[in-house]
Amino acid sequence: MKDEEKLLTLLAEKYRASKKDMGTSKTARGTFVSPKAIYPAYGKNSADPALMDSVNETIRHAAGMGFVTFDEVPFSNEIRRVRLVDQEIERVEAYLAGHYGYEPKASKRNRAEQLIQRYGRLPDAPAARAECQRLQHELDMGKIPAGLDEEEDLLKALCFVETNDRFLFLREASMEIYGDSKYLEEKMLISLCRHLMSINTDISQPDQFDVPASMFQDEILERYHIFRERQKLRLKGPLSICMSGKWVDLEPFSQGIEFSSDDLPFIEDMKSSADSVMTIENKVSFERMPSDPNGSASSRILLYLGGYCTRYQRDFIRMLHAYMPQLTFEHFGDIDAGGLYIHDHLCRVTGLDFELFHMSVRDLTNPSYQPYLKPLTAQDRIRLTSLKDHILSSEEGSRLRQYVPLVQTMLAAGVKLEQEIISLNLAKSD
Repeated sequence: MKDEEKLLTLLAEKYRASKKDMGTSKTARGTFVSPKAIYPAYGKNSADPALMDSVNETIRHAAGMGFVTFDEVPFSNEIRRVRLVDQEIERVEAYLAGHYGYEPKASKRNRAEQLIQRYGRLPDAPAARAECQRLQHELDMGKIPAGLDEEEDLLKALCFVETNDRFLFLREASMEIYGDSKYLEEKMLISLCRHLMSINTDISQPDQFDVPASMFQDEILERYHIFRERQKLRLKGPLSICMSGKWVDLEPFSQGIEFSSDDLPFIEDMKSSADSVMTIENKVSFERMPSDPNGSASSRILLYLGGYCTRYQRDFIRMLHAYMPQLTFEHFGDIDAGGLYIHDHLCRVTGLDFELFHMSVRDLTNPSYQPYLKPLTAQDRIRLTSLKDHILSSEEGSRLRQYVPLVQTMLAAGVKLEQEIISLNLAKSD
């Protein structure tokens, strides 16, 4: 940006953001900028004299056109500050528009009004209407909403998503809206979902246990028939599922089966000889844990979690509990902050108490696992300390308090342990 463009743009933007322009100013204050806003080293011993002279020339030229006045530093050729001639603001903006492509306030206001007209009247798009009402309020206050290009992208997405009644993948929706398969996910998804959340208040917001926002994004998008990808469930063990009148027995499959979440509504019944259900955080441990009749896990149904429990995993777990209320529930994950966060989230979203499986001080201090311990990172310490502080100040029950000895041991020893070595050891012992 040239010095002249920078100077006049700074003054114009500062004036348009002031109470004078909104008609609410009670005092006659000027609109000033310092030459340092153009050249930060201006007036310093380290300043380049040629650059200072260039700034001075720019200011004097602007003054010669009647756009500004300026004050000089006594007994010096330096300029102390530059003042906009307020009456010339429209001429300044016209000059900037003609020479540098600047968009004047009147043009921005017109664009904002057009956005409101175009996107604020759809009866089936309440989030878009709410955003247009916010824009109108800013206009009524004499303000110009910031980032009109981004606003238009947001309103396009809101109107499309809120009125969508087709099954679409996220990248297909992005193509429909922007003609770019990645733009929605990479540029607009966070803002889009935040606005949709405001009218879908029954969906839980990401909480202090920093559950990934993507989980809540997926849930909100699915209400509008938009899916990041097809969700699948993977499980194994002594379980039979009746779907559409036909029974499927999982037990003969050594690594179980994987099926689409689309099939969940067609499950009519389930039965099992198992005593419990175990969710497993990581894929290798899921595959390593035995499910054959001679293995130690033969009395368990094993469900691969892959991290935080998704809404479909949650629904399936609730179905297991509903069809077989005698089952108990366990969770096997990493011995680190993430593993505990995942366990807590699992218990809360399903409404069930999952016992911790081999996630204890005893496992962390087991001599067999000492060569495999990993040092805590700075982020690990932050998350563990945050978890400990929350537990100690919380009125919640024993589920959180059971973490305290393990958290304190991890912090004191400065180590954590991944579950893969534990599942390997358990498989060897069988």
